Amino acid sequence: MFDSYKTACLRKDLIGQATITNVILRSYLSQNLYEQARQFIIKTTFPHNASNNQYSRYLYYLGRIKAVQLEYSESQAKLIQAIRKAPEIGARGFRI
Repeated sequence: MFDSYKTACLRKDLIGQATITNVILRSYLSQNLYEQARQFIIKTTFPHNASNNQYSRYLYYLGRIKAVQLEYSESQAKLIQAIRKAPEIGARGFRI
């Protein structure tokens, strides 16, 4: 995964970079590796031109990480922002 992320960064593939960032974060969170996920977020930047769907997913993962680290106000802010960025039609599972 990290080789794919590195390749996307070198090629300036913003869509690939955003998608792989979310895949890496999802992998860390599914294995309860919250500290590694936090370190990954600190050392990388999320592309600003990413789609709203990818950005809302990224904010959701940030909110989960902040909640585990007991930073509840930041977590709530990220999760609310994720809900606002999520698509209004569809994505029912995401909103729940």
